[in-house]
Amino acid sequence: MATLAELRKIDYYDYIQSLAWTELREEALKRAGYRCEKCGSNAKEVHHVNYPEDFSEDRIENLRALCKACHIAETLDFKARKLSQELARETDADKIYMQLLAWTVEIAKYRG
Repeated sequence: MATLAELRKIDYYDYIQSLAWTELREEALKRAGYRCEKCGSNAKEVHHVNYPEDFSEDRIENLRALCKACHIAETLDFKARKLSQELARETDADKIYMQLLAWTVEIAKYRG
């Protein structure tokens, strides 16, 4: 299991492969009775309400058990809000285009 110091240094994709995440994820699913907290169907995925900057501070209260469809919707909503905030600060058209292109690639990944 990763130490707290190690969890502070890893990125999100490494974190979700860790034993700490696996245990916290299972706890969130059990808490919800393996039901989607948004629509009530079978939940097999867990979503961060807010993404912690330091994964050693990740808590079950920050997690929601979701079905795949609701997880995709929540993730895309998060990415849309984040992009909107970034674009509100951006004035360079080329940078805006690159942001939109990157977001389109992210959506394509989720759609399979």
